[in-house]
Amino acid sequence: MMRMTDAEKIVRLSTVMAEESNLNEALSLALLIEDVEDRNLYLVDISRTLLKQGDWQRAHGVTEFMEGGYERADALREIAEHAGLMGNIERSLSIFAEAETVSLNETSEGFWQRAELLNKIAKSLSRVNAKTKSNEMRKRAIEIALQGRASTNPQESNDSDSVLAEIAVDIAYDGEISKALSSAELIHSVPRRERALLQIASISSDVRKVA
Repeated sequence: MMRMTDAEKIVRLSTVMAEESNLNEALSLALLIEDVEDRNLYLVDISRTLLKQGDWQRAHGVTEFMEGGYERADALREIAEHAGLMGNIERSLSIFAEAETVSLNETSEGFWQRAELLNKIAKSLSRVNAKTKSNEMRKRAIEIALQGRASTNPQESNDSDSVLAEIAVDIAYDGEISKALSSAELIHSVPRRERALLQIASISSDVRKVA
């Protein structure tokens, strides 16, 4: 019997995923894909489909097969948020901690990707009302973004500065305007800093109107 090529596996897998009925077969097919990037892509799809169906426990199990640091950390973040919103707070915090560990220790990504992941985790923590943990994660995200901004690699430095702007604005969306303004002052690019400050001012105005 001839072995299926990755392309043939993906064609079959795409059909199975479209039906969303036999995710066990989908997982088996995904694990047979030899290309790591493609395999991770479909494992993320399977995990998100399970999450959409409300089966966050199985979605979490699928992440164990992922090799990509960024993809796995982001999938774990989504699962942790879902579990938290469903009232499984203790399990949620455990999975958030797992996502943090993957972001910091298992990813081969650069500083800006790590900072971006931690900021996304912070936003999810905020959504499940884990405010203290969210603040801790944002502080760590800023520290890592600043390390990346100091990089001698111009692209790494610029991307890290961009993440700093995202973090400052996200802090404002959490209602912490003073902290958002002080975070925005860390942004190196003047045009980027000015845009962030304008966004924060707009968010602050909206908050006052609601209040």
